[in-house]
Amino acid sequence: MVLSLSEIINTEGFNEASLQDAFNKFKCSKSPDVENFLRTRALEYEKMNKARTYLVLNDEDGEIYAYFTLAINVFKYGETTSKSCKRDTNLGNKRQDAAFLIGQIGKSDNNHNKNILPELLEYIFGRIQIAQNMVGGRIVYLDCKQDQKIVNLYMNNGFLKATDKPDKDDLIQMYRII
Repeated sequence: MVLSLSEIINTEGFNEASLQDAFNKFKCSKSPDVENFLRTRALEYEKMNKARTYLVLNDEDGEIYAYFTLAINVFKYGETTSKSCKRDTNLGNKRQDAAFLIGQIGKSDNNHNKNILPELLEYIFGRIQIAQNMVGGRIVYLDCKQDQKIVNLYMNNGFLKATDKPDKDDLIQMYRII
């Protein structure tokens, strides 16, 4: 089951302490940043309308098995942007483009589905399709670790490298045209 955090916090009888308890139980040992975002910033971003977070819950016990966060952001073209990315996005004279950002994708250590990414991307692109139908847009991007296994996972799911050189945080941008 997938629930949006905004639906949860707007439910009558919402208990922030219970939600925070559920967040604190979420463990993602492969990516402490993903774990930390859910615990410390997801609710704040939701309340400030900076992003939307969606929780993937285990149907049996309601435990958070995965989550993702979406936002609207600016896709910036820079010196490290690949020629293929500039070509694919019809850069022209632009230095930036409005885009959908997949800010976070996290899987709980308790989720034993080894290849959950395609399922999560199906949920993600379902939400993005709704927004795209209302406001337009054609680029979806994310930042990911410069780890060939992770890069390959995204490439196997339709993403391309926007940059080959990692930034100061050892992240590269990947994009997908929709």
